[in-house]
Amino acid sequence: KPDFTCTTLKDAIDHISTHGPEEPPASDPISMPALLPSTTQTESLATTKPADPPALHHLERLCEQILEELKRRHDQRPDFSVSKLMAGITQILSIAILFVAYLNRSNNDVMFPLVFTAIFCQLLTIALLIMDHQR
Repeated sequence: KPDFTCTTLKDAIDHISTHGPEEPPASDPISMPALLPSTTQTESLATTKPADPPALHHLERLCEQILEELKRRHDQRPDFSVSKLMAGITQILSIAILFVAYLNRSNNDVMFPLVFTAIFCQLLTIALLIMDHQR
């Protein structure tokens, strides 16, 4: 039968901080007399507060971060992606084509095909980024 049962990590940390590390039982636990706590010991245990709650909160948060990292360790993705590289190139190409269309804004026969080409490049950029996100 356990001495104490904790339902959360915070309860366990509070219990350990108030009771400290306990000595392991002697080799013959039956020969040790069972001591009943006196009323002063019971009152002092009831009024004892956990040692340094901000530090305990920090430890609890650290344990939660470790758990999240353990859950996400198989979800790592590589930093380099060909589709992201191509999306960046088509984005720059689209901006350059729009700049050329702006310079030729007086001639509609040149400007409109350039604007449509820039729009196509933007759509290609979006498609490449979505394709990379789905992997």
